[in-house]
Amino acid sequence: MPKTFIKVIAVFCTIAFNFSVYAQKEYIKASMEVKSKEWTPILDEDLSEWEVFTGVPENTIENLPKGYKKATNGKNKEPIGLDDPMCIFKVITDENGEPIFHISGEVYAGLNQKKPIQIIT
Repeated sequence: MPKTFIKVIAVFCTIAFNFSVYAQKEYIKASMEVKSKEWTPILDEDLSEWEVFTGVPENTIENLPKGYKKATNGKNKEPIGLDDPMCIFKVITDENGEPIFHISGEVYAGLNQKKPIQIIT
């Protein structure tokens, strides 16, 4: 590949990255400025605003929930289901008391917010 082409690509990637960082900073700044009496935090210690669906664990995963039957042929096929008995998702707090969302990643799982998101304009 010609060196000029590589330089153009490098400049383009740098500009795209800088724009992305700028956009994120502006989004965070704007979201912190929004003040509403209707604000409801969605991260609490119990994740009470969320439903969790836990998928099929790999056969190497230990400490599966009570009652989960591992496949004898080495390939689990059944998902754990609607719950988070392995605490894959949890909320911890930082030194300032701010919530931090922690994901163990031990088993594939998904979150669905119980209430629909409302955009306030």
